[in-house]
Amino acid sequence: MNKKILVGLLSLTLGASFALTSCDDDDPVVNTTPIIKEVVTGGAEVTATSATVTGTVAGLSGQNVLAYTVGVVYSTSENPTAGGSRANGTLGEDGTTVTTTINGLTDGVTYYYAQFVTLQGTITQYGEVKSFITTDSEIATAAPAAVEATTANLSGTINGMQDKLDAGSLNYGIIIAPAAKPIAEGHKIAAEGTDNAFTVTAKNLVPNTAYKFAAYMTVNGADVLGNEQTLNTPVGLDANAESVDDYVDMGTRLQWCRYNVGAASETEAGALLGYGDVTGFNYSTSLADYATGDIAGTSFDAAAAAGMGMTPTAADWAELLAVSTVESAVNGDAGCLKVTSNITGNSILLPAAGKREGTSVDNNDLAMYWTANASGTNSDYATLATISDNGLATSNALRYTGALVRPVRKPYINNVEADVEKLAVGDLEENGRIRIEIFNQFGSTAADPAVNPAAISFESQMVIDFTITGLKENLKEGAKGSYRAGLEYAAGGWSPDYWSSFDGNAQDCIVCGDGDYRVCFNTTKAAEGAEVFCIDINGLGADVVDMSKVKVEKLVISLDPKEAMYTDVDLSVANIITGEKEDNGTDVRVEIYNEYGPTNVNGDPFADTKFGQGTTVANVTFSGISGNLKSGAAGSYVGAMSLACGGWYPQWWGGAASDVTITGDGTYNFPVYLESYAQGTVVWVIDINGLWKDLIDASKLEVTVNRVTTPVQTL
Repeated sequence: MNKKILVGLLSLTLGASFALTSCDDDDPVVNTTPIIKEVVTGGAEVTATSATVTGTVAGLSGQNVLAYTVGVVYSTSENPTAGGSRANGTLGEDGTTVTTTINGLTDGVTYYYAQFVTLQGTITQYGEVKSFITTDSEIATAAPAAVEATTANLSGTINGMQDKLDAGSLNYGIIIAPAAKPIAEGHKIAAEGTDNAFTVTAKNLVPNTAYKFAAYMTVNGADVLGNEQTLNTPVGLDANAESVDDYVDMGTRLQWCRYNVGAASETEAGALLGYGDVTGFNYSTSLADYATGDIAGTSFDAAAAAGMGMTPTAADWAELLAVSTVESAVNGDAGCLKVTSNITGNSILLPAAGKREGTSVDNNDLAMYWTANASGTNSDYATLATISDNGLATSNALRYTGALVRPVRKPYINNVEADVEKLAVGDLEENGRIRIEIFNQFGSTAADPAVNPAAISFESQMVIDFTITGLKENLKEGAKGSYRAGLEYAAGGWSPDYWSSFDGNAQDCIVCGDGDYRVCFNTTKAAEGAEVFCIDINGLGADVVDMSKVKVEKLVISLDPKEAMYTDVDLSVANIITGEKEDNGTDVRVEIYNEYGPTNVNGDPFADTKFGQGTTVANVTFSGISGNLKSGAAGSYVGAMSLACGGWYPQWWGGAASDVTITGDGTYNFPVYLESYAQGTVVWVIDINGLWKDLIDASKLEVTVNRVTTPVQTL
C-alpha cells in the first residue's frame, strides 16, 4: 500500500493522471499522460469592489470534482502567485470555462491576477498574470472615422468620471499601436475637455498600414482600457500610378516624392521612424526591434510599405544634392529647406524635424532623413542624411533613432533614349555580325557613350526598341535576308548579364530588312549600370554590301516598363496535333491550327488572338526521337514555324533566321517575324523536314508546345 501512495503522489507532481493496472501491491504501473493541457487567464469585468474573471482550464472534463480546485489568485503585488489571495471558481458545463467572482475589493486599486488549477490539493498550475483596476466607471471605444492615408479621427466615451472631467484632473484619450503589437505598447494621444464623449486626431500614420486602438483613462496611476478597435490606412500617393505632380523630376535617376512618409502636406514633417519601422509607433530603444542590413524596397522599408516607392540610398541623396541648390524656404514654409535642381529647375521641400530617441526629440531645426543603408562599419548603426544649405552630410545613427523618410521612385515611364549619333554601328569585331554599340568600356563608346550607363537601372526587365535602315537593296546576291539579333549586356560589376546565343528565344528577334525591332533582357536580379551594352545581329555584317549605309535611326530603352511589352498566346483553346505532314511519308508536322487540316473543328480558335509586330516565338519540347532513329538516319533535321495570320496577312513561311536544327529530344525555340500587327490565324504549323521517314516507331514521337510569346505595344 505504501508504494501505491508514493506512485500516486509522483503522478500528480508530474502533472499527470495515474491508474494502477496491477493488483499486486508491489508492482504498480503509472499512466503519465498529462491531465492539464492549458491554463488561460481571461479578462475581468469589474465594479468598484468586485471582479468577475472568465478563464479556461483544458483537461478537467470527466475528472472527479473532488480531485481539483479552480479559481483565481490575486494581489496588489505584480506577482500574485507568490502569496496572493485565492478565490475559488466554478467549472462550466463545457468542462473548460472557469468563472470566478472576487468580492471585497477596494475602489480605484490595481490588482494583479492569474487563473489557477490545483490537483489533489497538492500541485498548482497558473495562467499568465494580468491586471485590472476596480472602478464603477465605464469606458468604450468607438469605430474610427475620417480615416485618411496619414490621419484618422478616433473617439471614446467615459461614464462615471464626470466629476474628474469637470475638474480637469482625469488623464484620458486614445492609445494606438501597430496591429501586430499589444495595445499596451501603443502611443497615447491625450484628449481634453469636460464632455464624456471625446475625439482625437491621430496624425503621422503610415499609409497602407493596419493599426489597433482603444480609449483609455488613467486611474490611480494605472490605465483602464476600453474595447479595442482597428483601422487600416489607405494608400495615399501610389508610386505605381502615373502621377505628374506628386513625384518630381530632379534630373536624377529617381523621381523624388513631394511628401515625407506620414505627412499630409509638403510642409508637414511626417513620422519620425526608427530604421525599418513601417508603422510610426515603434518607440523601443532596443536594437533588436529594428531592421538590419540595407532596406530599400524590402518589407522593412516604410516608403515601400506605404506604397510610396522606396527609401533613397545614401548614393541617391548624394546624387540629388550634387545637382541641386539648397536654401531656406520662405513664404510660409518656415522650417523647410527648398532643394532646387540645377538640371530641371524643379524643386522639393524638405521639412526639418530633427531626430527622436524613445519619445524625446532633439535637433528639431535640422532636416535629418534616413537612407536605406546600414552602416558598413558597425551593425548597431544605419546611415543618416542631414541636409542643410551647405549640402549633404552623412553619419551613423543607432538603428532605434527616429528620423524622417522621403520616398523616391523610378519614373512611371522609365525610358532612356540613346543619342544615335554616338552609337557605333558596323562589323566592329570583324566576325560577320553587325554590332550596335551603345556603351562598351572596351570599345569606341567608352569615352562618349550613347546613353549614360548610370541611367541603366532595372529590377526585372529591360526592353530595347530600335529602328535600323540602309539594308534595303544593300545585301549581297544570295544573302540569307533574315538574321537573328540579340543583346550583349553586363551590368555594373558584371552581374547580371546576358550574352545572346542566337537560339531564337523570346529575348532575341529576327531582323529582315529596314524596320523596327525589339530585344529584351529578363532577370531575377536587379541590374545597375553597364560594363557592356550592345545589340549584335548575327551574320548580317557578312551580307552587307556598303556598311556606311547602315544606320540606327532610333533606339529607346524601357526599364521595368509598367505595361507588358510581351504577352503569351493562350494555347488552351487549341487542339494541337502531331503527325505526318500531308501524308508525304517524309516530314513531321505539328499543326497548331490549319484551316485546311484536321485541327479545323469549329473554325479558328485564335480568332480573337492578337499577334504583335516583330518576332513571335514558340518554345517546343520534343521526345521520342533519341534512340528511335533508323540505321543510317540523318540524325539532324531542319525545322521551322510557319504562320499566316487572319486574312493571310502578315505571313511567314520559315527559312533563314527562323530555321531550327533538331538533333534529338529536347526543347527548341521556333521564331517567326511578322511585319505588322495581326489578329487570328489561317495556317499555323511547325514542320520538321525528313524526320518522319527516319523514325523507327512514329507513335513514340511526342511534341509539347510549351509557350508562345508575341510582342505588344508599338515598336
